[in-house]
Amino acid sequence: MLIARLSIKGFYGVNIGFDLGPLTVITGPPPGSGKTMIIELLWRVFKGVRDRVNLDGFTRVGDARIDMTITLDEWVKRKLEEVGYPGDSVTISIGVDEGGYVQAIKIDNKEIIVTEYRNSLSRVKYPMDVDVADTSILLNPDGLTPKEQALQLVGSASEDFEATLSVIKILRDFIIGLGVYRIGLT
Repeated sequence: MLIARLSIKGFYGVNIGFDLGPLTVITGPPPGSGKTMIIELLWRVFKGVRDRVNLDGFTRVGDARIDMTITLDEWVKRKLEEVGYPGDSVTISIGVDEGGYVQAIKIDNKEIIVTEYRNSLSRVKYPMDVDVADTSILLNPDGLTPKEQALQLVGSASEDFEATLSVIKILRDFIIGLGVYRIGLT
């Protein structure tokens, strides 16, 4: 796995976007140039795969957003292709505003799922629009269980949603299996 692209907007007023390589060095004058903030944001996004997404405590200037593109290994590419979602990379996007946040997962440039947490309510916005149990844990298929199993799950929307859940499970297993560890700055 390689974090191939990172874009940050609005956290501490920082607006950056850059491609990363196998070795990327983040430098800047100490203190206050944003080095630690970048690492902390990455850590919190990865932590959100196992636990709640928590971007509290970061000063924001207006709406804030982080977009992280991760290259996929051959095993994941093959698994995604089996469920009809071929691609070389996954992009995790989290947008934060005063009322809550929106998360989006894309494979290459194809949107797979968009969720929203606002006013203590969790909602899947795409591929269907339905209230769900808990969208605060990134890539958590259990949190995506619809609150009402009524007409919202009939027809093609249900099939799209089931396919989306298969993709989410594959991506979650991939990211959890990476053993991402916190990077410290000295």
